[in-house]
Amino acid sequence: MDKKQAKKKGFSLAEVLVIMSIVLILMSVGTQSFLGFRETALIRENVETLKQDILLAQHMAINTKRGEETKWIYGIGIDLSNLSTTGGYRYFRWVSQFDKFGDPRTKAPLPDWNVSDEIKHSYGVDEQCNACLPLPIGGPIVSGKSNLALVSGYDTNGLVSIADNIEVNNDVQYILFESVTGRALLYDKDGQPVNYSGTIENLQFESNLIEIVIKRKRSRKFDIISVYPSSGIILHHTYKDGEKIGTECDPTDTGCIVVNGSAYERYSLESEIKMYRKEP
Repeated sequence: MDKKQAKKKGFSLAEVLVIMSIVLILMSVGTQSFLGFRETALIRENVETLKQDILLAQHMAINTKRGEETKWIYGIGIDLSNLSTTGGYRYFRWVSQFDKFGDPRTKAPLPDWNVSDEIKHSYGVDEQCNACLPLPIGGPIVSGKSNLALVSGYDTNGLVSIADNIEVNNDVQYILFESVTGRALLYDKDGQPVNYSGTIENLQFESNLIEIVIKRKRSRKFDIISVYPSSGIILHHTYKDGEKIGTECDPTDTGCIVVNGSAYERYSLESEIKMYRKEP
């Protein structure tokens, strides 16, 4: 009796190649998704660490206490000069040359400001900058001059592992939180004030808030930590594509910001309040 044996049909080479292509595409998509989630988690961790450490500097300034041998302290600051290269930052104290609060320089609108001279005005034999940070931090203590001393006990070296994704705007490299008030004073790489200028008769406050921009390599999303000098308020916001308002932003318009070649509506204190306030 003839029996037809069923032939087992295999896959053709073309079918195998199609299946392999589908598998590779799925693996690629899965890998990209995993790396994207990993980057998001890392960004969130770094942003929260940096934000909390900036808040810590402010809280230390507000609650400043000095020992019996300590001179008047203008405030507690955070040095961001190496943030975008090593991922590290340092806390420092600005110690006055005066033993206690009372000298005109301790009462001036800006720390260590000789109000008889203009801000940023060099004077004297040592060509010191009036109302400027006495850099370097941790330098030798000089009698009769203010000094910046490192705050010990806080290891913040390399805490931020996304250093190559961070930018700090307005040339700000040092933030000083004033003792008691907690307001933020901003300084550039040379220690000169960024948000104040002029004389005691014509003191000008320039609302140059500091914005630390943290970009992402696998997404167009980015995060910004903002410090508002006059109030000392610190905000964090994640910007998304849906918040774009075009490609141009008037430099005088404080309501927008340009990142990655696109303009976005700036997330402000008003925006933060609206988030927690119900519309009437």
